[in-house]
Amino acid sequence: MNEHTKEPWMFTKFTKADGSPIKTSQDVIDTLAHSARKSDIAELWGVTIDHEDDESAIVICYSGNGPTSQDNARRIAACVNACAGISTSYLECTPLLERLRPKVEA
Repeated sequence: MNEHTKEPWMFTKFTKADGSPIKTSQDVIDTLAHSARKSDIAELWGVTIDHEDDESAIVICYSGNGPTSQDNARRIAACVNACAGISTSYLECTPLLERLRPKVEA
């Protein structure tokens, strides 16, 4: 298994291949298909939650189908679960990130 994709990761709003906004579910399908064609790997990884009314899963996000997609999905789920109860705004602040990163001593 590969390591996850090297940081930093960015929050991104996708557009269609021609740069126009995604407006329909077909646009979403076409955009995913366009991305999938960039890899020879025929599998799709992502993060899900259980649907409350039945046993189906609700997709939270797709991490893609590239060589690090499985590890990326695992990392996203692990980070979200580890940060349960902490606001996104708090997580995005630089001082918190500096406290969490290991310090390198000289």
